[in-house]
Amino acid sequence: MSSRADRLDPATVTPTHRIASACFYLSSIVALTGVLGVLLGSVPDIQDRLGVDPDAYWNDRLRASLILGTLGLSFGVIVNLVGAVFASSKDPGKRSAGRVVLIITVVPHVASVISLLTLTPQDWTHTITHVLNVMLIAVGLSLSRSPRLAQDAAENAPVDLERE
Repeated sequence: MSSRADRLDPATVTPTHRIASACFYLSSIVALTGVLGVLLGSVPDIQDRLGVDPDAYWNDRLRASLILGTLGLSFGVIVNLVGAVFASSKDPGKRSAGRVVLIITVVPHVASVISLLTLTPQDWTHTITHVLNVMLIAVGLSLSRSPRLAQDAAENAPVDLERE
């Protein structure tokens, strides 16, 4: 049996829902900023250093890994945005699916932070976008699951006079 909070009127969007949605969309923007930073900053620097090794095979292999990693980050931005769209939906089923997608997008960010801090601790600044992304998603998820959201939804839900 569903509660009044589950029967949220699609025309009603609560302030808590708006803040959670803003966190989700901001996380997508932060992820995009991180990818652009890699594309414009790290990739050219690493490409310049690849010519140092006289072995062309290893240069090509490292270049391929760099390209694949950057494409993976770009795909992560798209998945993050899809999760944000679904998690910001007025439909409870889509919101749940969006939250799952956003939780899944946290995994590569955590892995990136761990690998960057472990392998190149002097590049800790490269983890800022990843940490910020995880924090925004966590705040958005906690707001979207908070009792306040359910309370706001219950207060703003239309009353069915026939049932009460």
